[in-house]
Amino acid sequence: DTVSFSAAISACAKAAEYQHALELFRVVRQLSMGDATCYTAVIGLCAKSGDWGRALDLLGVMDDSRVEMDSFACNSAMGACQEMAQWQQALHLLQDMSQRRLARNAITYNM
Repeated sequence: DTVSFSAAISACAKAAEYQHALELFRVVRQLSMGDATCYTAVIGLCAKSGDWGRALDLLGVMDDSRVEMDSFACNSAMGACQEMAQWQQALHLLQDMSQRRLARNAITYNM
């Protein structure tokens, strides 16, 4: 189920098992089981590995898949942008959060 996949993806992320997490995520998407928690876990892994482009792509995939984007996913993507000094992309995400009326918090503004 989705909770189990999210937990497994998060465990891979914590263990820095980037490829395993991505493979699990591919399975989740093939089964149409992805939710915001799954996406946020993979986006967080992208942030840890400095893969800001993939983090932003995943936000787009979330949107295309009609998975409701939340502030956790956006904050994780902003973290990826921060890691690689992509401040223009982070500002764009901040504007997008505002347009979507997503809650911004201390994490959002500490990027």
